[in-house]
Amino acid sequence: MDSPFSNTSTFTLYLEPILNSVYKTYQHVITLDHIPNGPLSNLVSTISPSKLSPFKQPSPLDNFNCINVLVRYPISSHGKPSLQNPQSFMSAEDIPSVFSYLRNNGYTIDTDLTKIINSSNIGFTAVNRPSGKRNMICIASYNL
Repeated sequence: MDSPFSNTSTFTLYLEPILNSVYKTYQHVITLDHIPNGPLSNLVSTISPSKLSPFKQPSPLDNFNCINVLVRYPISSHGKPSLQNPQSFMSAEDIPSVFSYLRNNGYTIDTDLTKIINSSNIGFTAVNRPSGKRNMICIASYNL
């Protein structure tokens, strides 16, 4: 039986640090909790990040081997984005453009739900990950 929660149009955008092992530097990229429905899915690539610290070991309960990152161009037009081209990943400076894209392509940014989660004390906004801490940008959904 499929989970009633597995086919949701709601997704979360985060700002998350990743270690760029090619350039030996850190960069903050926009990530998603899953690949969303709609045209935004063409701008999401899945990568396997390196740990930010050799001292941080994943728990057996963690299932964070891959991260869904938002890229600047459709995957099909430039091939799979990689750490060799760090400009292919969307970053904090791109958040206004991402919001504009979402609004112009049938997505709704749920400001009320985002405010509720941000003001709660449940740890949803800064979840520990192998790549470090991610901070929630917003919750959005695709209008089917």
